[in-house]
Amino acid sequence: ELALHVAREAIWAGLLIALAWFAWHGAYAWLIAALLATEIAITAFDELVENRIRVAPQNERVLHLFLAINVGLIVASVLSWTGEPSALVRRDYGVLSWVITGFGATAAFWSVRDFVAWRSLRRASVAAT
Repeated sequence: ELALHVAREAIWAGLLIALAWFAWHGAYAWLIAALLATEIAITAFDELVENRIRVAPQNERVLHLFLAINVGLIVASVLSWTGEPSALVRRDYGVLSWVITGFGATAAFWSVRDFVAWRSLRRASVAAT
């Protein structure tokens, strides 16, 4: 489960920073769409794993619902860019770009933190066998 979180957090770090400063038009939008599709697949698999190994609190289930709706809105926005001519268009949303960049940096931090924890757990399990 932790490895899935590492991958998902890394994807969100890249997505948030990329979307904070650029509009990804045309063929570039498909790169963002591919990352979102990968994130959706990882999240779905993570749900299956979580349901097998632990009981998640009800508020976490509600949070997952709102996150899924949020991803759907992002997917709709990105897909609207696919009809544009292919270009990476610089955007500056002012303070919002910096806030979103901060969220991306936080996601990157958590990805690294979870990666270190995942490696430690793997080493401990190998040493125990």
